[in-house]
Amino acid sequence: MKELDGAWEPRGYVGPRAEIREEKLTLLWRGGVVLTTPFSVEKEGEALVLHLKYSDKRYSPDARPYSRVTDCRLENGGMTITEEFPITGTSSDTLYPTQNTRYGACAPDENALRHLQGTWIQLDGSGKLSFREDEMTEFWSDLPGQTTRIVVLRPFSPGGALRVAERDSARPDGVGSFGTMTLRGDALETYIPVCDAPTRNIVFIKERKEEKTEPIPCGGTSDWSNHLAPKSIVSAEITRFLAKISLLSYNLDDRPVLTSRKYELQAEREGNKVACVRWRMGGEQEAFEESPAFLESLQRIVAKHELAKFNGLDKETHGLPENFGADLRVEYASGERISAHCNRTMFLPLKAVEDLVKLFYGEDRP
Repeated sequence: MKELDGAWEPRGYVGPRAEIREEKLTLLWRGGVVLTTPFSVEKEGEALVLHLKYSDKRYSPDARPYSRVTDCRLENGGMTITEEFPITGTSSDTLYPTQNTRYGACAPDENALRHLQGTWIQLDGSGKLSFREDEMTEFWSDLPGQTTRIVVLRPFSPGGALRVAERDSARPDGVGSFGTMTLRGDALETYIPVCDAPTRNIVFIKERKEEKTEPIPCGGTSDWSNHLAPKSIVSAEITRFLAKISLLSYNLDDRPVLTSRKYELQAEREGNKVACVRWRMGGEQEAFEESPAFLESLQRIVAKHELAKFNGLDKETHGLPENFGADLRVEYASGERISAHCNRTMFLPLKAVEDLVKLFYGEDRP
């Protein structure tokens, strides 16, 4: 029954959500699980009827049932759930397939969760937050308070802020004692909701351990990589491209396209033309112009070799000469960007380098 796996939500209003995973049906109400049950399937005309092993819906495992599912079926592209309420009687909702997660148009981000780990100190106050794995503990005047299981959510739309939310909760816009909590780099922005009172905004910053004052020894590596950087790009419209590539440590005998050991390749949209610059070791820097189709070809290379997965890489090995590693920067009309740097390892795939060289040196020009 793997073909039934997926999620369903109503259209045009906030209502229940259904998820099928591994032959189990889970029903949610406003983000909170109210029923999880195995089921069997029976074909009835054009419909698939789901016979649930359990049918009582509860706001929590130890709560009394607030309704009972009497019918659940898939037909005409939707899932119709009928339930019986003690006072109001029978009610039905028709849900449709959705790409949204149970948290909305966003998805959990494990890299961002790892970035949260540690202690965050409140600015202008006595509070602090401690993150350990998926638990957030509040401290007020150094006294521990509420502990909440959390998840960090990255919106599907580019440019949206990361949000900290309760992992298993019916609260759509709050976590612990706080209202909406957003993560922006090394700052957590939130507020404490108070009835009939002005909102009290709060900012937490990540506690930094004391840095050693001794200089980093030759050969030591500083890692400033941004693990929150997106690993995929929605836009396909490049406005600026820069790549600096060193192949000094590679054997290129079987790669006739790569006739040099170092390349610097640039392209930037300027109105209806693209201004380009190319340089390779042993040659002169050359400037030339191309049509916008050049950037479309460049984007196909970026997508083909999944170069966005290197976004956020920033490593520096001290004491190395300037003849190793790679730099990559790709800027998009949407404001998205890919930025990666390592002065020790040339992290780009060699096939990607070959495609870039062919494009900039004429073999694959549009």
